[in-house]
Amino acid sequence: MSLAMTREVEMPFWKRLLSFYLVLLLIFLTAVPLLMIVLYWETDFSLSILPVLISFALQGGLMVFLFALFEWRSTRQRMVNDKLTLRHFLAAMLDHALYRAQGNVGVDPTEPVTLDLKIANAKDLDVDAVKSIQSMIKRRKDTMNQMAAVAAQIDFEHLELWLAITDIMQALVMTEDEEQAAQAVMELVTVLHQFDELEID
Repeated sequence: MSLAMTREVEMPFWKRLLSFYLVLLLIFLTAVPLLMIVLYWETDFSLSILPVLISFALQGGLMVFLFALFEWRSTRQRMVNDKLTLRHFLAAMLDHALYRAQGNVGVDPTEPVTLDLKIANAKDLDVDAVKSIQSMIKRRKDTMNQMAAVAAQIDFEHLELWLAITDIMQALVMTEDEEQAAQAVMELVTVLHQFDELEID
């Protein structure tokens, strides 16, 4: 299912942030030699402070680099946590029902399952499993729409897939035809797999 959306391509937030700090570092490392040249003409070499300035420049540059690296790691970890939150939300709604699409029956709904989206097949999905998915979607569709803001905090690709999942779920809830419902479930499985495989830059 495709989305009729257009958007200018942007650099991820962490890349823009890292670029900003690298520009600051470049300005800093450019300004220090100029300052040193000025001081070269004004300094009494018997009392030279150039070694101190060089040490200060190196320490300052290292601090800027380390701070930029810390910001990058923090931002990326936040995006990873956001994705895990979204996937856990989907798992609570879908994983048990989709697990039955792999031919598993009699599964305790309170126990976690290991879901392999690659082998789920619509022909193995029984009516009760579809109804279970539809029921969960109806109860949580408002929250599902609100959590698009969380997906947007990761990047546009994750937001696009999240909106695609939302659209498929909406179509699944509205259909009463078993064949169409099974097809919608398989579309959902495909997009969920794409969502899981999508890497965070």
